[in-house]
Amino acid sequence: MLSFSVSRLQAKQEIGGNIAFRYTGTLDAIVKMIRYEGLPGFYKGMGTKIVQSVFAASVLFMVKEELVKAYVLIAHQSKRVLRNVMYSFLTCPLKGASHVGASIKLQSSPEKNIPC
Repeated sequence: MLSFSVSRLQAKQEIGGNIAFRYTGTLDAIVKMIRYEGLPGFYKGMGTKIVQSVFAASVLFMVKEELVKAYVLIAHQSKRVLRNVMYSFLTCPLKGASHVGASIKLQSSPEKNIPC
């Protein structure tokens, strides 16, 4: 709340406008704002700023949630791909490796050999 009134003071100092509203310094700006607008003058436009902040936060939250969903989906798919690659490598090693022509015995049935 205090930072909003400080930013309002800074904005009022930057605006030239009417000679009655020209300020010589911060203290002069505070005194003239109180005199001409009252204490609520420090908070003019605060409702609009709050609405703007709520919309910005909701958009950022929505983007964050979509990024998390995409990351989880990609991580799940890459884990599945890695599992399939490891399974295919363990059941039948890649050709061109040092064990070409070797056969792998399955632990469940030792009598069956799988040629690679």
